[in-house]
Amino acid sequence: MNHKRVRVGMVWGDFPWDKPPGKMGPLLSMGAVARNTTWAFESIGEVIPFDRSKFSPSEFLKAVDVVLGTFYRDTEPFLKARLEENLDCPFLLFAGGAMPRGAEALLFPWQDLLRPCDQLLFTCAADRAIWDTLTHRSALGAWVVPLPVDQTAFRLREDSERLATRRDLGIPAQAPVLLYVGRLNIQKNLHGLLYSFADLRAKIPEAVLCLVGEEDEIAVAEFGVRNTGYVQWLRELARDLGIENAIRFAGPFLGDDLAKIYASADLLINLSFFHRENYGL
Repeated sequence: MNHKRVRVGMVWGDFPWDKPPGKMGPLLSMGAVARNTTWAFESIGEVIPFDRSKFSPSEFLKAVDVVLGTFYRDTEPFLKARLEENLDCPFLLFAGGAMPRGAEALLFPWQDLLRPCDQLLFTCAADRAIWDTLTHRSALGAWVVPLPVDQTAFRLREDSERLATRRDLGIPAQAPVLLYVGRLNIQKNLHGLLYSFADLRAKIPEAVLCLVGEEDEIAVAEFGVRNTGYVQWLRELARDLGIENAIRFAGPFLGDDLAKIYASADLLINLSFFHRENYGL
């Protein structure tokens, strides 16, 4: 097979390189992953995104050589179509954040839908280790490939550009800057971050914490915890801790604008204790 002409069917949707990443479901982060993954696979062939207005699942499988799916429910109709029509198309399944939850779809309802030709794609060795622990033996191939990064955007910047970004965010030029990027959700333990930052400020009073992202309504359903009003509570907590003037709620940024903020910071912080997602994502 000529690898330059491999047709990769992307069931995640259409995430072209020439546009900023959109959300995948409710998540901007997964939209960025989908866009960068599309770009990576275009180096070996043609990526064909699934469009339900053009294809049924079975028609889509017949139009591609390999399917890039996920461990999530959006891939199930394609696996069922392959079984029902006895098609030969192999699947490459992206684990995403499913492994800390035990990859329940693969281990239970999907067992009869998978074939030895199918392959699993993990983003870190920790996720692969969870899979090995859960299965002990599997005929499925398994690969650990770190998430692709857009190095045209995420790169070192000139001092003048870094200082301009800080100025736009209202951050002093010489201040030590701690950066959090992600959803403003209780899953991410941002309240714990504020307590830690308050301790840091007692030792380094010029330090600044910049929070980049947007609030959402994604709940931790297993524990009955909702995210309603979380950011307002964080603002009140910052005031009570005496650090409100050292915190910037910057809002959401994407693409090159986000990359500039990364480049302007001194330390990236992630204190997430969300039990259903591994650090590889």
